[in-house]
Parts: sequence; structure tokens; C-alpha cells
Amino acid sequence: MEHKNFIINTFVEELRNHTDDSTNFMETFKNAIKQEGVHFKDYPDSGLILLFSDFNKLNKTSLERECRSLILNRDTFEIVSYSCDDPLCNAEAKHFLLNNHSSEGEQTIFQCYEGSLLAVFNFNGKWFVTTRKCLDSKKSTWKGDKSHYSMFLEAVEDSGINDIDEFTNKLNPSHCYYFILLHHENINVVDYSKKFGENYKKLVLGFVRNQKSQEEVDIYNQEKLSEIMSENVWENFIIPEKYEDLSKLEEENNKGYIEIPAENEGMLIKVTENNKTFLLKFQTSDYLFGLAVGPDKNIYKGFLKLYQTNNLSDYLQNNKNFDLYKKIVNPHNTMESFDTVGTVDALFKVCTSETYEQFKLLWDIKTGKHKNKELYNYLTQEHKELLFAIRGIYFQKKAEYITNKKNNTSNDGKYVQRSVLKISDIYELFKSYDINKLEAFLKSRKLMINLVNKEKNNPTIQLLKSISNRCDKVLLKLIAIYTSHLFPELTNEDIPDIETDEQPVQQLQVEMEASQVV
Repeated sequence: MEHKNFIINTFVEELRNHTDDSTNFMETFKNAIKQEGVHFKDYPDSGLILLFSDFNKLNKTSLERECRSLILNRDTFEIVSYSCDDPLCNAEAKHFLLNNHSSEGEQTIFQCYEGSLLAVFNFNGKWFVTTRKCLDSKKSTWKGDKSHYSMFLEAVEDSGINDIDEFTNKLNPSHCYYFILLHHENINVVDYSKKFGENYKKLVLGFVRNQKSQEEVDIYNQEKLSEIMSENVWENFIIPEKYEDLSKLEEENNKGYIEIPAENEGMLIKVTENNKTFLLKFQTSDYLFGLAVGPDKNIYKGFLKLYQTNNLSDYLQNNKNFDLYKKIVNPHNTMESFDTVGTVDALFKVCTSETYEQFKLLWDIKTGKHKNKELYNYLTQEHKELLFAIRGIYFQKKAEYITNKKNNTSNDGKYVQRSVLKISDIYELFKSYDINKLEAFLKSRKLMINLVNKEKNNPTIQLLKSISNRCDKVLLKLIAIYTSHLFPELTNEDIPDIETDEQPVQQLQVEMEASQVV
């Protein structure tokens, strides 16, 4: 959402109005912005402070969306560089269009390119090339040791410009330039090798803004573009193609097969409404699936990721290429098949219930005291890591209750509701859990079940049987079927390698006891 009256400006103004002149406003700002879920990096030597939000967080506030990557003058708190708000993607974008009846004249459709977004701007006579989270892109790496700056410079040189100084001399220092880096060493999902060649290094000119007003320049107007960039520069960069409608996206999604790696991310729609601009992103089926399955291309892992992002149902319903996967066959009885969405949903519900019961086996839910330490030592590292995350939620809930109780200074005798760990908290944790960690946990769970079945005479291990008691037998059957497809290499004889280490237990106990002193 882009507009002249930025939310961050209102936030700063209101904060100033409630801050005493003698107070260090920078520290007040840092504390306040952190409370809003926005991260920051302070660069006093450069006179800038960089704000960025959590890339993977769902249901962000308007302020968090606006602070996707935003740079402020640390003296005046005026905006120096603002890239764009987080786009609304797929189902969210569709929902927005259905609920906002804008005329076609207020919508512009563009080709969407996948790559790292870099900002190039001048501040106090110095040019900066930044990424979303790094003011100096020389310090920003993703895969390997090569920095985003090095890859950016390679793309600049590949366009016929000798160095960064020659490049910036052709730009207008009163404007901010935003480029999408397409580089063969910076591939996430989309591989542009077929389009640009094997060792491609390209820059897409995404958009340009006036630094003072943050208004976007029409880069499709050559006269305006030539005023802010030398013609022999922008001719060497890609400017996203414009489209009249989404027919090309529909054609791509209905071609009858899935292409891996994906060659096209999708399309962007800019919708202007009430002096605000919303970015809507519609991604191709190839892209969504490539994003979900990851580099190992496990289709069942992909379905888990699609479920986490609330895209599984729509994906299977709207993608003709996946008709065969709308049902999951029981490998032990091929006459049986079950709805894929329902099966994945069962998996998340069973894991939620079992993990909650397991947590209660190991810690007293009321006091936080550790129990069954011997059982804890039998758990795999994947189980311990998940329990560690749940323990973090437990502490957070406890801290909220203590804070609320302290802040309740009224004498009206009102009851302060206790903030406790709920089973829904664990479900939300699974929904946002790293997909690779989730896959590892599910594999560990399957191996632990084998261990329980094998060690029938071990009373400690047998305690784990009880964690499934609250689960419906049908749901347990569905998760067994799904994990059989997810890990076809595992047999009933496979068991986990257990590393018994009492140190994590002792550390958890110390932290639990410390929390009770707060």
C-alpha cells in the first residue's frame, strides 16, 4: 500500500507528541517500533536507520507491510528510501479484487520477475546499493560467498557499463532506483536460463521514486524516464512487460503439466484506490509448486507447504495438472483413497494434539516444573527442538500474564485473565514451522512410533503411547498413510538414533525455574 501519508510518518508524529523533550527520541523510537513487530538496523555513521519486517510472518499489520524495507534519515526521521509494501499474494489478492470494485482504468498488469530487490539511492552525497535488510549489499549474501553487491555489479558490467561510478553518474541523485537482480547464482525458484542464457546476469528496473515525495515515476514514459536516467543506461535494462489482462497467466496454468524448475513467477497488478496503491501478486502453478517442494522436489512435502500458506485447497481445485493428486491412495490397501486436503489437515491436527500431550508429559503445565527427565532423554533432536519452541510460547504467555497483572493498578477488584499455553498456539506453530524442520519432525515421529512398538518392555518409552489417546483413530490412520508417501524408504524396523544428553534438560529446568521468579 503506497500513499503520500505514510503510516510510519503518522507513527513518528504521534510518538513525538507523547515523548518528553529530554528523552532520547531515537531509543524511544526503537523500543516503540520493535513493539509493533518491525525490526531495525541503526547506522549512525551513515545517518540512516533501516526498518524491515519479518518476511515469513502471516497476517501482518499495515505498518509491518509498509516497513517491508524502509530507510529513514535518523536525524529527521524522514523517509529516504521506500521500496514497496508487501504484496498481497494469490488468495489474498483474489479476495482483495472481489471486495474492491475498481475500474479497469485503475488497474495495471505487469510481468512479475523473481529476484533480489536492490535499492540504489544517494544520501548526503554518497550512493548506496542496499538490500531489504542490509544497507551495504556487500555484506548481504544468500547462497555461497558471493554478495548481492558483487552479483549486481556483474549485471551492471554485463550491460556494457564499466563500473559502479560510471553507472551512478548516469542516475539522478534526487531519485531512488529499485532493481530486481536476476542472476544464475541467485536462483530461488525461477530459473531464467532458457530465456536469458546459461550464465545470465540481468537487472530489471522495477520502479523509480522521487526521494523527496516518494512518488513513483512512470518508467513507461520514455520522456520522463530520460529525465532521471541516461538513455543509454535504461535501454540495457529489462522493463517489465505490461498486459491487458491475466489471460497469459491462465494459459500458463492450464498447459497440462508442471515445469520444474519454474520459468515464470507470475503477474503483478497495481490497483490504485483512494490515493493508495496496492500490489497484488498472482503466481503461476509452476512457481507455487516449486516454492512448496523445495530443491528436493518432494511432492508430498510440497502439499504440506501449500497447507501452511492456506493455498492447498485452491491449488488442487484450480490446477488441472494435479487432478491425480486430489486423492491419496492407501499404499497398504490400494482400493482405499482419501481426500488430500482432509488428509493433510488430519496430519496437522494429530501433530498438534500429540505434541500438546507430550509437552504435558514432560512439564507441569501450571508450574512449569520439568518431569519425566528420563523420557525426555529418549526423544530425538527434532522433538526436543519443537518442544523448545513450545516452551518459548509458554514463557511468552506467562510473561504476558505477569505484565498484565502488574499493569492492573485499579482497585475495582477486576480479575486478570490468566494467559496460558493453548492447543491452538501449537497448531499455529505448526502452520508457521520451517518446512524442512516439519519434514524432519514427521520423519522423527514415524521412527519414534517404531521405537515404541519395539520397546514394549520399556515403561519409560511406553509413556509415549498415551499422547495419541485424544486423537480420532481415523485421523491417526490418515497421518500414517500420508507419512508412508512422504517417507517411502522407511520401514517398520527403522528406529531413531537417540543421543542421550542431560544438559538440555538441566538448562530447560534452570530457565523454567527462573521464569517463576520473574
